[in-house]
Amino acid sequence: KDEPDMKRTVAQVKSSAGGGKISSVSIDQDGIDALASLRRALAMAEASSANATSEAARADDHAVKSKEALEFYEKELKGASERYVYTQKLRDYFRDACAMLHHKMPIVEELEAHYRKFHALRAKALTEAINVEREEAEIEATAATEAVNAVFANGGTHAEATAAAAAAVEDAVFKVKNLQAKNLDEMGRDLNIAMRGAANARSKRRQASLSTAVAEDERQVSLFHKDWTDARQAADAILCDASEEFSTVSAVKKRAEEWKRTHPSSYKNTYMSISAPSLFAPFVRIELIGWSPLYPRQGSSIPTGLDSMKWHGDLFDYGLADGAGADSRDEDGNLLPNIVQHVILPIVSEAVEEWWDPRDATQTRALAASLKDVFVYVDPATNEEAKEVEIAVHRKLKRCAEEDCVVPTYLPVVAQCAPDAKRHAAIRFQTSLDVIRGALELDGVLDRVTLQRIICDVIVAKHIVPYVRLQLVDPSVCAATMRALVDVLPNNWTRTAPQGILPLRDIAQSLQQIASASSNADTTMAADATHVLARLLP
Repeated sequence: KDEPDMKRTVAQVKSSAGGGKISSVSIDQDGIDALASLRRALAMAEASSANATSEAARADDHAVKSKEALEFYEKELKGASERYVYTQKLRDYFRDACAMLHHKMPIVEELEAHYRKFHALRAKALTEAINVEREEAEIEATAATEAVNAVFANGGTHAEATAAAAAAVEDAVFKVKNLQAKNLDEMGRDLNIAMRGAANARSKRRQASLSTAVAEDERQVSLFHKDWTDARQAADAILCDASEEFSTVSAVKKRAEEWKRTHPSSYKNTYMSISAPSLFAPFVRIELIGWSPLYPRQGSSIPTGLDSMKWHGDLFDYGLADGAGADSRDEDGNLLPNIVQHVILPIVSEAVEEWWDPRDATQTRALAASLKDVFVYVDPATNEEAKEVEIAVHRKLKRCAEEDCVVPTYLPVVAQCAPDAKRHAAIRFQTSLDVIRGALELDGVLDRVTLQRIICDVIVAKHIVPYVRLQLVDPSVCAATMRALVDVLPNNWTRTAPQGILPLRDIAQSLQQIASASSNADTTMAADATHVLARLLP
């Protein structure tokens, strides 16, 4: 059935036999076109294959990423569940801890009130003892000098003046303080008998020694230590009924640091760093019942330093990662400064304003150490409360220098006939030296220029120099007094010679001239004068 088509094809070939050259060209072109078409088809097939391979790879990548995302969200979901559970446990823990501390606060506040009370009572007793000692010594000195002046006014002799002074001193205190009359209590007992006995004991102690130490009331001191011991024992027992996980700083610190380490974002978002001082403050307040800025514990010679207390050691490195240093951007670095400012600084402020007596060098040394500990964390230059404490220290020290360091300047002839007056002046001089020693302990609490003005311009120039100048009538005594004074003052102060020190140079040069002019001068006096002059010359 294909024969007709074959015949037509043969006929067509014969009819075109005359144009063979043209047909050959057409066949070649058709071959080229077909080859190009095949190449294009091959290229398209390869491109399609590459696209298919790329899509397959992309699909595999998307599958891997989808799997990873699925695993991530599964992990996040699980982590969120764990965080939720952990957060709930933390909420319950800190809620219970705060509730426990809130429940204990009335007891802590009562102990703190008792703590302030027995500190105030001892401080008041010491101040009263110092005032009574000074008052009675001044009464005796005044009575003696008045008796001597009365004898000399009547043309009496030195022996008569000395006897009159001794007689005037015997009952001078009783007369002035009206202790000779009866003072009966409701039981008919004469209270003035005990007061006369105490006055006599103080007078005998003054006559036996030039010591400025004032004997505190033993009963008051014993009661103070008993109250303090009872308060410490009560403070130690406050948290005894609480669970171990709530009752110590270290236990609460461990929970808080674990929270910060495992969930730092949650720790930060809940402002835990800002709340930490309020959380730990009750523990610090309880332990501070056993600390005093002025008094050591019974059996100890110095008060406890803040850095030796347990709460300080526990919280010193709070919030620091293992082996890491402090980060200035981490609010936890301000934990100790905040606690010191809001818990300890008020105690020190009350001690300065209400308890401290600058005439007691022991108190001043203890207070200076406490203030230096506090000012490590709270700088008066940037903190208003600390600045007010610094101002209070300056104010009380300056008032003491102006009012309590006055050294009587009795005429030499009067002092020679009135030993009680001479002794009174010597004790007041020693008291001024004690105040200077205590004030020097405050170097670093008060700036040095302020201390120099108080010590050199007020105590030395205004009160001591007139007393020393009068002693030139007895060069040996004057030289010993000068030596005692310059040995108290720092070397760099005497050599730079503040204005208040300059008169001492003139007195020392006078002493040296006296020693050089005398052929039988006291060698001790000459040595003292040389030592003083060497300390005072630049």
